Amino acid sequence: MRSDQGRRIRQRLLALPDVERTQTCEFCGTLSLPVADFQATLRVTPVIDGGRVFVEWWATFDCEPARRAEISAILSGWFAKWCESLRARLEGRSAALATEAPDSDAEQAKFGLIYRLWLRD
Repeated sequence: MRSDQGRRIRQRLLALPDVERTQTCEFCGTLSLPVADFQATLRVTPVIDGGRVFVEWWATFDCEPARRAEISAILSGWFAKWCESLRARLEGRSAALATEAPDSDAEQAKFGLIYRLWLRD
């Protein structure tokens, strides 16, 4: 992943439970934000109507109270950008599958992405 300034953001996978359809990561290496105890969780929940998924991405972290709003805004922007990148990748995959599959399979190959972002600090 990359920040808005193009810096590479390295993360370490902490959990990947299949049943919950989540993944939790933490920053590793040089931190790109002045935060401590950062953990971000991404959850993907199937939406039965329309063959879509609902994506939630949230983070918990400690920071200086005076910078909380600033850091929350930065993270919200990054999460939105990364969710849009995921949407574009899934839509590209869906388009590729649709060109190769018969009509009935093409319907099943459609991907949709709805997301909600929030930060807990």
